[in-house]
Amino acid sequence: MDYVQHPIAGEYSVYLLQTILPPSLAMTLLPTPTSQWTLGDAVGTPVVFELGQQYNCGARSLPFSKVSFGEAKLQIPYVRRRELKEGALDTTDAWVTYKKRIWMDNRLFATSTPVMYGLSTQYCSRVGFGMEALDGQHYADYIVRQGDEVPLLLFKRDVTPRFVRDTDASYWEMLGKHDWIGDRTSTFAAHVFDWQGRQVEKVSGVIHLRLEAVEDAARAFGDAGFKVNRSTRSEEETVEIPVDGILVQRLPHKMTRPQMTYW
Repeated sequence: MDYVQHPIAGEYSVYLLQTILPPSLAMTLLPTPTSQWTLGDAVGTPVVFELGQQYNCGARSLPFSKVSFGEAKLQIPYVRRRELKEGALDTTDAWVTYKKRIWMDNRLFATSTPVMYGLSTQYCSRVGFGMEALDGQHYADYIVRQGDEVPLLLFKRDVTPRFVRDTDASYWEMLGKHDWIGDRTSTFAAHVFDWQGRQVEKVSGVIHLRLEAVEDAARAFGDAGFKVNRSTRSEEETVEIPVDGILVQRLPHKMTRPQMTYW
């Protein structure tokens, strides 16, 4: 597929993590009406968390516009409409990634992405890597929180990675080539990542997702049998989601716009 270059580029250090949901539950996370969509696997659907930090991200032609900020995403790959343009059904180009929710600690980007790309984006005061104490004893390797509230999302790594389904970058490189959509499903975009020479680290752990952060998604995880907990500090409930994947540092990328659409 031919692309036109978008001026935004930068580097991305990121945990790329996934879990698997039954397709019937994953379908409930897609834009309504859900009957318009089909998923790529009849047995299990990957649900992906990107937990990252953007570095020097902005327009190449405007150096002063480049900023660094935390950005976390919940997304579902291998999604397409049941009715596509003629000739698209037999091509892998028909698959897109649906970005369900994005959290950012940069107000400008959090405000502009819903307008430009139709993405469901929330500004949070803390989005990023770190070993931040929680409840006086627990630590998080990545956290999304608003002020002093119970975190919307936190990730705690296993000291020794358990079994990781996809142990190299090729799986994630393939997913990264998919165009993506948000809630405004007629707007397409993509990131082009430069994986050459990148070293990846296998990781696994547990994501704690607050139910009210993305209520339909959190409840889908609960319905899939993942453990639901009530906070000791409040009445907030969180669901524990076992995940595995990779950590990659300083991955160069640029944003592009497809010259074609699928529907």
